[in-house]
Amino acid sequence: VIDSSHIVLTPNAQDQVGSAWVTTPLTVNDDSAFSVSFKFRISGSGVNGDGMAFVMHDGDTDALGGNGSDLGYNGIVGNLLAVEFDTFSFDDETPAPHVAIQPPGSVLGTHPLERFAAYTPLVDTDLFAWIDFDPVTKKLSVFLDDVNVKPPVPLLYYTLASGLETLIGPEIIFGFTAGTGIFDSRHEVLDFSITTVPLPAAAWLLLSGLAGLGFV
Repeated sequence: VIDSSHIVLTPNAQDQVGSAWVTTPLTVNDDSAFSVSFKFRISGSGVNGDGMAFVMHDGDTDALGGNGSDLGYNGIVGNLLAVEFDTFSFDDETPAPHVAIQPPGSVLGTHPLERFAAYTPLVDTDLFAWIDFDPVTKKLSVFLDDVNVKPPVPLLYYTLASGLETLIGPEIIFGFTAGTGIFDSRHEVLDFSITTVPLPAAAWLLLSGLAGLGFV
């Protein structure tokens, strides 16, 4: 469900999967920086599952991965970068609740210590996230809080192997995915904005608001 005020990626029901993508690809090169911010909410009753993700990939706007632990993005074909907000884990997975960075080619479910951080609560509260990429240091930084004030220190960061064009491609689709399995949650995006800066050029792009961005 997508309207001007929020995006519902999955309802509070079992075995659901959903995605929402901005319709216009973002053109990048290896000097491109970006900064995104969004407000989201994961809610349910009892045990919550499974989580949602902010995703950038080089595919189409109908891309959709698997439900459950796949969080809607695992299984999407092509180059993909995800920041996941995982609320449920099986015995062989990284313990939840956690936030993790999934660069292209990484294996879902297990995260090296430098790519994930425990965070609680991830459910039943409005959360604010900021994700920044610096093309000079190649550092992807993730900030998270329950108030709309960006923390001075990231919750986690990870140094990517290259710039965005080499890592993902010259045109990037960005958006959100979510999945439920034997446990369920309602996954919602309540607000979103992105700023890109093709460094060292001065040109920049600012997109904000769910309606103006044209999610599908």
